[in-house]
Amino acid sequence: MTRSPQRSRELCPEWCNGYHELSDDLRLTHRSNPTAIPAIERRDSGEECRVTAVTVDLIVGLEQAQGEVWVWIGPEDDAARSLAISFESAGRLNRALSDALASGLAMP
Repeated sequence: MTRSPQRSRELCPEWCNGYHELSDDLRLTHRSNPTAIPAIERRDSGEECRVTAVTVDLIVGLEQAQGEVWVWIGPEDDAARSLAISFESAGRLNRALSDALASGLAMP
C-alpha cells in the first residue's frame, strides 16, 4: 500500500483514510479506517457436537475499487474468513439484522 501525501477531494471519497493500493491497471483502491466491534462467536469444534463461545473483534469498513463501493466485515485476526459485499447488499443485510433482532426481542 502507498500513502498519498495529501488527499484530493477529486480522487478520494470523504471516508478514505489516504492509504491506497494500486492495481495492475493503475487504478486506486480507497479504504476507510476499520471499525472494531467486540463480539462473541459460536464455534463448532466438530468433536461430539461440542460448541464453544469465543470473543472476537470484528472489523467493518468501506472499500472503493473501480468505482464500486464495497463493505467488508470479518474477524480482525483472520482475513480469510471475511467477506466483501456491495453497498446495496449491506443495506439489505442491515435491514434483515434489524428485523431479526426486533423479532428476537419480542420472543418470551
